[in-house]
Amino acid sequence: MSTPDQQEAVRPHRFARKTREDCSAPSPFALPLVAWRRAIFRTAGQIGDDNLALVAGGCAFFTLLSLFPAMTAIISLYGLIAEPQQVFRDLSFLADIAPGDAMSLLQRQTQNLTDSSTSGLGVSFAVSLAISLWGASRTTRSMMGALNIVYGEKEKRGFVRLNFQIVGTTIIGIAAVTLLLLTITAMPIIVGAIFDEQYAQRLAIVLTWCVVAVAMVTTLMLLYRFGPSRANAQWLWVLPGALIGVVTWVIASLVFSVYVSQIANFSGVYGAFGTLVVLLMWIYWSFLVVLLGAELNAELEHEVSPDTTTGHPQPLGDRQAKMADRLAR
Repeated sequence: MSTPDQQEAVRPHRFARKTREDCSAPSPFALPLVAWRRAIFRTAGQIGDDNLALVAGGCAFFTLLSLFPAMTAIISLYGLIAEPQQVFRDLSFLADIAPGDAMSLLQRQTQNLTDSSTSGLGVSFAVSLAISLWGASRTTRSMMGALNIVYGEKEKRGFVRLNFQIVGTTIIGIAAVTLLLLTITAMPIIVGAIFDEQYAQRLAIVLTWCVVAVAMVTTLMLLYRFGPSRANAQWLWVLPGALIGVVTWVIASLVFSVYVSQIANFSGVYGAFGTLVVLLMWIYWSFLVVLLGAELNAELEHEVSPDTTTGHPQPLGDRQAKMADRLAR
């Protein structure tokens, strides 16, 4: 028998809709195909309504400004444990999907950073890391603003809380990338010590991609859950966009890489800036895919009446999350 609190939590709200039988699914994976179709069509419509192309362009610009400070911070952290020159070799697996010009630019910048700071990585760590983190935080700030647009929210976090969350997220992100690079470095060594050399190399490549895929899905889930200024969504309700986002990103990167290498002539059009333009466009498409994943998650939440946020279940209209508070019409 339900308690009075439970009865209050599920009491129909004035925003409730009773016309669809499928609006009570407990997770996005329990939704029928017709609900997924509606959510996908609305996601496509929101590309224009939310100006996702413009928003992704803004995120790409701030990411480009933050990229090299972030690389400095990563190399500083990495250099305390391993040889900093190993950083780019650890990222070489991306050459299979990333545009060649973009990888070349990152390689040159990585080489410049390691050549100029190898001997002083430990001594100058605190100062250089603090400056680099402040520069890298611009990407986090722009991404949180973009997710607010996607989820239809206004920024409600106070100045101190917002900046604390931005800096904290940036620190965690840089530390996670550093740990991922160290894992990639150790993978061939560990696999080679356990398995025969004939299979070790291929197995190490497969395991590396598995680790990277899990890391990317986890990163997107964390972004979708904690990025927007709203009540946190349950983990299951941020998983679909993360999974589809990672798969779409790999495909989009492969297509863009082929386009850059076989069709387009950026160097002929932009001259010395061609490589930089390729990198900026790759970042732009990456952000567009990430935001589309967030849009899909939001529209899936928009399909159901049960509370998709964390904490005690609340009725429609009282969940402090716009996409979870109203049902799509």
